[in-house]
Amino acid sequence: MDGSSIEELELVLGAIDGFEDLAVELQTRLVGVPAISPESGGTGELAKFESFQQALSELIVLDAVERIDAHDPRAEGGVRPNLVGVWSAAPVRETIGQETFAPETPGRTLPRTFWLIAHLDVVPARQEEGWDHDPFTLARRGRQLHGRGAEDDHQGVCSILLAIKALQVLDRRPACDIGVIFVSDEETGNEFGLEFVQATRPELVSSRDVVWLPDGGTPDGAQVQVADKSLLMLRLRIHAPRARSFRPDQGVNCARVAAHLTVRLEELHRIHDRVDSLFRPSTCTFEPMHWEPVETEWGSLPDEEIFHLDCRLLPGVDHNAVVRSVRRIAREEARRWNVAIEVEIVHAEDVPPPCSLDPALTEIACRAVRRAHGVEGEAIGVGIVAFAQEMRKRGIPVIVHQRIDGMAHEVNEYCNLDNLLGDAKVLAMTLHEYLFRD
Repeated sequence: MDGSSIEELELVLGAIDGFEDLAVELQTRLVGVPAISPESGGTGELAKFESFQQALSELIVLDAVERIDAHDPRAEGGVRPNLVGVWSAAPVRETIGQETFAPETPGRTLPRTFWLIAHLDVVPARQEEGWDHDPFTLARRGRQLHGRGAEDDHQGVCSILLAIKALQVLDRRPACDIGVIFVSDEETGNEFGLEFVQATRPELVSSRDVVWLPDGGTPDGAQVQVADKSLLMLRLRIHAPRARSFRPDQGVNCARVAAHLTVRLEELHRIHDRVDSLFRPSTCTFEPMHWEPVETEWGSLPDEEIFHLDCRLLPGVDHNAVVRSVRRIAREEARRWNVAIEVEIVHAEDVPPPCSLDPALTEIACRAVRRAHGVEGEAIGVGIVAFAQEMRKRGIPVIVHQRIDGMAHEVNEYCNLDNLLGDAKVLAMTLHEYLFRD
């Protein structure tokens, strides 16, 4: 990096250091307007988007801004809003999605648009759940900013805005368009949010673009997430005729069967033994969890046990093959114990191989993590079904990064101010080196 680039970068990082009060002000504004979906008993996101759009216009300069409303008669105003904007590489911009012809960067093929995506909706919160203050009034406690949505996903929203604001002090345009998308309905399925935007305006985000998603990460911020495992969720039900506990020889204890079955399911690691060093862990995982409550009469052996098997599968592992393996093991255990075992598919999908990301971009992002958060950044795949997965299925390269304290959806949710400012620095440094260096 030459001297002028170093000076520019220090100017950008210094600007973010001076944004602490602004970050608190933004969080106060965002927390103060609930945005809860009708499915969760709320009125939707309209009021929050109207307040946010005003804040957006005061903070950063975008060449075009468009609101894409999904119709929902249950919500306030009958709509679930989504906001799209672009800071263009070209000096003139009339519509979002039109082609621009940015100067070519020697040795690199840049994306058409570098998209930054976050969501404004939040999950419900009630003081009777144990909150020690009004969940929709920000409470600052040292470096912690408490309030519903403060970490999920206001931290991501704020890091995007502060990174762009800091870069705009350079008074020059990026080498390709930088786009922002702020959506509704992430917490309850995306039907009225990102899915609606993609269905309504499919030309906006394509495989020619890159997406940066600040909505999920780790406490140290080291992970630069570039790929997903797929999720297979199975429900296993064991049932047998009821027998009295003082005559266990006359029946079958389904709790014992369940214990043996979960041990047998460890065989799945041997059967589906693909290894991919990109992922953490590097293998498929098969975890028994979520035991459903069943009624057992006092003095009787448990005649039913129900649990779920959470399977996170590496790209290339067919979920149908895993289902066949589980059903074979279940049949063998059913014959062994003379019980019935049902295997139900609750959720199943296969993901494509990791999308092609510019190696230079992931290296730049990892360096930015090291400087901002003091840990070695690592480009990895994870076993999480995230906001990113649907875009990756469409061949759109996505980077997911945040440093979080893991307070999303929790009582007394908070955002760590140092995490927020550090994430803004990671994003700003990545964009600066990738799109602003000559």
